[in-house]
Amino acid sequence: MADRRFLPPPAHPARRPDGVHSGPPSFTTPRNLTPLSPATASPPRLPLRPSIGRSTALGGSSLSTNSSPALPERIPGSVENLFDPDSDDDESIALHTKDEEQLSTAELRELYDEEEIERFLQLFSAYVTEVELPRTSSGAKPSAPEHELVPDIDADDDEDSSWVGTQQDAPSSPSTISSPVVDDHDLGLGLAAWAASKILPLLPPPPPPQRPFSIKRARLAANRLFLALEPTYFPILKRMWYLAIWKDFGTSLFYYILFWIIWYNDLLLSGLFVRLLYALLRRKYLPYPSAAELRQYRREVELAESFSRSVILRVATSPAMNVADAWTAFKDYRTAKKEKKKAKADAEASASASTADLNAPVPEVVVDDTPATPVEESEVAEEELDTVPPIMEAEHVATPIMHAANGISDIHERIKNIFLWRRPNVSFGYALGLLLLALFTAFMPTKYLVKGLTMGLGVFFWHGIPVLAVLSPADRARIPPPLTHSPTDAEYAMELISQRVARGLPIKPRRKKKRTPFGSRVDVVDRASLMGLKTADDEDRGVDWDKWGGRVVHAKVWAGDVKQVFKGGNWKSLDKWAAAVNPLRPRDALQPRSSAPSVETYTFPAQRKGPGLITLTDTTLFYTPIASSTPELTIPLERILAVKKSGVARGLKVRFAEADARGGEEERTERFLWVGDRDSLFARLVGWHANH
Repeated sequence: MADRRFLPPPAHPARRPDGVHSGPPSFTTPRNLTPLSPATASPPRLPLRPSIGRSTALGGSSLSTNSSPALPERIPGSVENLFDPDSDDDESIALHTKDEEQLSTAELRELYDEEEIERFLQLFSAYVTEVELPRTSSGAKPSAPEHELVPDIDADDDEDSSWVGTQQDAPSSPSTISSPVVDDHDLGLGLAAWAASKILPLLPPPPPPQRPFSIKRARLAANRLFLALEPTYFPILKRMWYLAIWKDFGTSLFYYILFWIIWYNDLLLSGLFVRLLYALLRRKYLPYPSAAELRQYRREVELAESFSRSVILRVATSPAMNVADAWTAFKDYRTAKKEKKKAKADAEASASASTADLNAPVPEVVVDDTPATPVEESEVAEEELDTVPPIMEAEHVATPIMHAANGISDIHERIKNIFLWRRPNVSFGYALGLLLLALFTAFMPTKYLVKGLTMGLGVFFWHGIPVLAVLSPADRARIPPPLTHSPTDAEYAMELISQRVARGLPIKPRRKKKRTPFGSRVDVVDRASLMGLKTADDEDRGVDWDKWGGRVVHAKVWAGDVKQVFKGGNWKSLDKWAAAVNPLRPRDALQPRSSAPSVETYTFPAQRKGPGLITLTDTTLFYTPIASSTPELTIPLERILAVKKSGVARGLKVRFAEADARGGEEERTERFLWVGDRDSLFARLVGWHANH
């Protein structure tokens, strides 16, 4: 027998449409209920995807016949859908995306951006860990950044680890050219070195060093690579395959005739540029994204997440990496750290010994010229091979693969963002270039096009490669990547975070709870089928640090009220105790309104020397210990020079300029051992300086 708690109430006979008679309750829902009219329930500006229309008239003299919610013909997961799983999926998709069909282009674009923020924040968290902000005061003495690769595990112990700058005040001085020794007959290399010396001052500053291999970065690299390649090439290859096998005879015949006509008139290259120009202008003047494209994008993101997890599971469960290898890597790390300290001590000792007597007798050095036996050589070789941990070999192989995947993803993301008009001026420039190329290739004879293409390849082979050969690896890293004017997804994330900080919006949009067709009620079969599932929403919900920060603030206020009771003779009055201890006292709601404008604040639990609370306003960063009511540390945001994530305990370092006793400025670094919601605080500090 059906559980009546999960069934909708029967309609009154006076409100039941003609032809519908009351009958015994069943699992099926009424099919002829009138949907909401636009006048009574209009969709919100950014509606929830699974939202269901509800009546907005809660208290009125009369109820309209259109006040009943529009119910699906069959409840997803009900008894009659048990043998039709496809219909369940289709109806749930239509149910979740019903209101999106009514959104405007601007609202769809905003919804699209908000759904990408979470993925962008993952990229921002994984790849942006150290940022040097522009200096607003020139009095502070900056510390020279050391561009060396420092592992993440060193950041908690090594206080002198590098602060990699992503924004510089002025281009760095060009480094020296590590060109090979050029003989008199090496005239080509000499000319290449001369050309390289002229090009180097024009190159931008060197980029920050690439991040080392980690499981999280490898998963994001696989995710980015899938989103860059599969949605772009798979549909194209699929359509070309269908054309080649003549799956649709009419379509294949049309493109067959069109291809040979264009080929005969030497317009294939021009037609390619025209097609690219059409795709670029379509994203500008036609609605993007549409509701169908938005749903397709969501499916692609889910597939990318599944693909990246599968790749990481295969890597993590590989027999080449086990517990013994991890322990060996840890011991090698500790040994390398001790050797680093020992080398530093030896260098200091040698520097002090250089001031000793230079006339000291030099000891005789005896060299043993006895050749080693083959047995000894084999033993040494075996010992050297045994000291190489297998996990390091795997990391040395995986790191270049991860960097290559990131490079391919960067190029595809730049191309995608050109077509999405992330930066309108850049997209307009490329549209104009495609138009000029289409006209040029349409009117230029084919033989001149072939000669021009081969001439460009020859110039690069005979003149470009020698110039690249004489450059050092550090100088070659300064060469800007292709399509550098278009942002990658990580760079666009920086811009998006800055815009949201400037508008006073939360960096990460609050995840909206999905609602079922009957509010919070779920069918019995749905409840049973969902007991063992764990959705992505449940995995990504995490801790609401803003809420806990507010609770800490209220606890400190309550502790201050209790402390006031013990001052003087207040503890003798029962009313004072009731006013301080009662959590339901109405004084917070009856406070007089202040004429001063309210200041928007963000709170983050943190650990400095002791537990406390970081409070961030539009102008200042405060740190208040848990047992104090006055800030222990006050840093104006305009004086912050650099921020850096440090340690495995989600710590943060802040470097800022502080006035000294002589009237000048000196740099000071504050370290927080742990910060709740560190990524949000880090992004807000970076976004504030990007806006100012």
